[in-house]
Amino acid sequence: MNPSNLEQSIARLDAKIDEIASDLDAQWEAKKAKATEQFVLFAVVGSCALLAYHHALHPLLNKVAITPGQQAINAITPDLEKPVKGGDKIGQFTMGMRDFGYHIHPVHGTRRFHNGVDIGARGGLPENSQLFVVGRGQRTKVTCLLQNPGAGLYAILEPEESPDRSFMAAHLNKCAFPVGESGYLKPGAVFGLVGGDPAKGAIAGTSTGPHLHWSEKQDGEWTNPTYWPLYQVMHGQLPSPPLSRGGLNAPKP
Repeated sequence: MNPSNLEQSIARLDAKIDEIASDLDAQWEAKKAKATEQFVLFAVVGSCALLAYHHALHPLLNKVAITPGQQAINAITPDLEKPVKGGDKIGQFTMGMRDFGYHIHPVHGTRRFHNGVDIGARGGLPENSQLFVVGRGQRTKVTCLLQNPGAGLYAILEPEESPDRSFMAAHLNKCAFPVGESGYLKPGAVFGLVGGDPAKGAIAGTSTGPHLHWSEKQDGEWTNPTYWPLYQVMHGQLPSPPLSRGGLNAPKP
């Protein structure tokens, strides 16, 4: 083959290669454009679907966003804040007749101020019954102390959501922390056990037998204990809906 024909063949081959390469580039760009279009369409459709899903669930999301403490605070009705009195029915338990105020002390025999209410075995709360942390928020400070004679082993409960309010559970057999120490527990957690009979060696303070002495303070002053905290300390939960003192929760006339 003469040189002239060889050069022409090479030129035609180069042109063919350029044509094939150009065609491949065009096909690639077309596929890439289509893929991009499909991706954008998928993204738009997906975003619209997620937006619709969010709007559909928006009321539910608002409910879920409410903390347990907020739900509990909203759940308390005014009648559950009313003071209790001797003989009241507190869920499955019944208070003793020695309620808040002045009474003849069963041990000393003199008229003395009783800063709380009592519930014992006769009311359905025997020795070593579990006692539960009260509160309507995320946590409650529990301090374990000892006064003997007097309250014996007792606990001070200070709900974090109510800095002006505190509670005392006295005559305990067990307390969640060593005497003189404090810690935080969630409402509903066990913090102590109902105290025993001093005659049998229990460190229950001045007492005639196993019972829970329950007191409440408002702004640092003793006040007549109210219904829902006393219910919660014995049951481990707030009163169940319907939140009313009617029916089984109704106090005796």
